[in-house]
Amino acid sequence: MNSDNLKLVFAGDFCPSFRFEETLSKEFSFAPAILNHINAADVSFVNLECVITDRTSPILKNGPNIKAGPNTLETLGCFDVACLANNHIFDYGLTGLNDTIEAAKNIGLDVVGCRSDKYEQSVYSTSIKGLNLKVFNFCEEEFNTDIFGASIIDPVSNYNLISKSINGDEFVVAILHCGNEYSKVPAPPIRDYCHFLIDIG
Repeated sequence: MNSDNLKLVFAGDFCPSFRFEETLSKEFSFAPAILNHINAADVSFVNLECVITDRTSPILKNGPNIKAGPNTLETLGCFDVACLANNHIFDYGLTGLNDTIEAAKNIGLDVVGCRSDKYEQSVYSTSIKGLNLKVFNFCEEEFNTDIFGASIIDPVSNYNLISKSINGDEFVVAILHCGNEYSKVPAPPIRDYCHFLIDIG
């Protein structure tokens, strides 16, 4: 397996809500230099940290419940995969999660890092340039449920998922959404968890 020529792009924390929603509801595109960088990738990923739904019943939680309308998602059509394992993807419950997945799929955007009653998207798999690429996406539990929501950081369940999903001939990536906001370095438990992921492949 030779991954030297594989080009992956990872973009973080795209939230088409609040004052950005009106802008993104109109004709909008990334700057050409950014768009060229995304399009040059073999596979491109973006963290979608916002529920895409018209629902008006948020879950009870600490912190803001964030959502945006489906017409804001067209901007992400240049990406291949939306990472949904984050602390806002369950802000409007199971219905909001399903709406988000369906909105993504409607514009040809695959998703990873979540589980609902309609979709199991715990791992993204593709074959490209002779490589079998598998990508996992996990986040801290926060306000997700034990059954539905984001794929949460849990060493036991993560080990079981990864070990049954790979057989040794894949190029494997784990994308994490976690940590204390505004901290420049990861906390020791997160560093330990990252070493654990490396150790299990």
